[in-house]
Amino acid sequence: RLAGADDTDVEIAPPIDLAVIAGTPAPLPRADAATVDLARDRLDESIDLAAGVDVPVTLEVPPPLMAEAAATPAGSERLATSLDGDELVALPLLPLDVSSAVAAGRAEAYTRLVRAAEDVLTEAVPTTPSRRDVWITTDELSAGGAQHLRDLGTRFVVIGADVYEETISDDLPPTDRFVEAELPDGGTLPFLVVDPLSEQLTPAAADRILARSTAIEWSVQTVAEMLVEQADEDASAAASTTRRTAPPRRSSVLTTPDLASPDPRLIRAMTELVTTTPSIRFTAASALTGVTDVALDDGEPMTVRLPDVAGPPLDARIELLDATALELASAASMLPPDDPRPAAWAAELDSLISTGYSDPEVEAATEELLAEADELKQAVQLPEPFTFTLTGRSGTIEVRIGNTLDEPLDVVVALDSTKVTFPEGDQRVTLRPLDETSVIVPVEAESNGMSSIKLVVATPAGEALGEPVTLTARVTALTGLGQVLTGGFVLVLLTWWFTHWRNRRRSELATDGRERHPSNGRVESDAL
Repeated sequence: RLAGADDTDVEIAPPIDLAVIAGTPAPLPRADAATVDLARDRLDESIDLAAGVDVPVTLEVPPPLMAEAAATPAGSERLATSLDGDELVALPLLPLDVSSAVAAGRAEAYTRLVRAAEDVLTEAVPTTPSRRDVWITTDELSAGGAQHLRDLGTRFVVIGADVYEETISDDLPPTDRFVEAELPDGGTLPFLVVDPLSEQLTPAAADRILARSTAIEWSVQTVAEMLVEQADEDASAAASTTRRTAPPRRSSVLTTPDLASPDPRLIRAMTELVTTTPSIRFTAASALTGVTDVALDDGEPMTVRLPDVAGPPLDARIELLDATALELASAASMLPPDDPRPAAWAAELDSLISTGYSDPEVEAATEELLAEADELKQAVQLPEPFTFTLTGRSGTIEVRIGNTLDEPLDVVVALDSTKVTFPEGDQRVTLRPLDETSVIVPVEAESNGMSSIKLVVATPAGEALGEPVTLTARVTALTGLGQVLTGGFVLVLLTWWFTHWRNRRRSELATDGRERHPSNGRVESDAL
């Protein structure tokens, strides 16, 4: 006989809290139509379960499928009505294993995808809250992944018994109390293992049960077993110690082994029975942390260690994505600010971190992105090497650069030389589509003679577009010391000419004077 409300000589155990959970795995990004249809069917089963029972149901859902279901007025109304009083847990907008993301140093990508997912759910079903309190998984979880979930607000994890045994411990803990997983920062995160009752809640198992009994009969037997086991355990614990302690608070998760929707026929019958049974009640999963105790081991909280590494490795993929991002950023700098392609490239790179993609699929996708970037870069046609002459101290160079695409492209033109300077520095130029663009570069010569100039055409992000082109400058201007020497030669020449002219003039004047002097005149015979 179980203690009732009128029994005052015994301590009444706290009621057992039951939480109904239904999860729908997200289809992979490039899943075929049949796989997506299966995911839709599983989501519909979860929604129908929530609509068919009068207790809160916690649904873990793929946001894109929820948005699709709410795309029409009828679909939106159905979700709002069916999920009234329930709660949602958002999977990342794209499938991404949290343990893999943390190990690869991309925890922020997981956070960003979860936030985006919550926004999608809020828009699709604004009347049903999205919770982070509980994280439901059929995958292994590393200590680092659990730490990140805790930092995001997760208060406990629901994990399947098979995954727990394979990745944490082959010694299953009590499934009606928490076991605490140690975290790298010294804290803990509670885990709740799915109850063995889940084996009876699949549609196939329910068919077998209902073939030999009614749903109510099954519910009476199931609830009675829960309460008797609770009483037996509490009695054994009280007998093993002289210290009087309160009975522990217990909870169980009602779902299936793969965390799909439990059979609504059995759940509905159990909810009808529980309304008349004060020792058991249904509770939203997000509230279980407040009504569930941690299992004890020799009087101490039971703790476990999570694996250091879990999930598929992403290090090589991250390296590929980072290298691709640099190439795309360089190509994007050639485009106008309002061009939509850079944003689309960034979004696709973000999606490729998803563990829903295989490595070959990621490699193929990045090759396609790089081909788009290379098309922009290869469209720039550099000039052939040429020689030009400067006849003065300053002048200009005309550089002609081609563009084989039907859209304008931005480039940076840079020249460098040891004997020629460029007052305006590097020039950013917009190349006309399907044409050559003349770039006029002012130059100043520092000395006479031949000198080499290196011409580099680059993207505005700084990536050179091809090998440098060598130009040759022939400088014939007289500058510096040459001007001084030339001026000196001219001055000497003028001085010599003036001196010579003056001496010659004096000589001519002297000769003319002697000829005119009376003493130099002839004496005629008549004058004698």
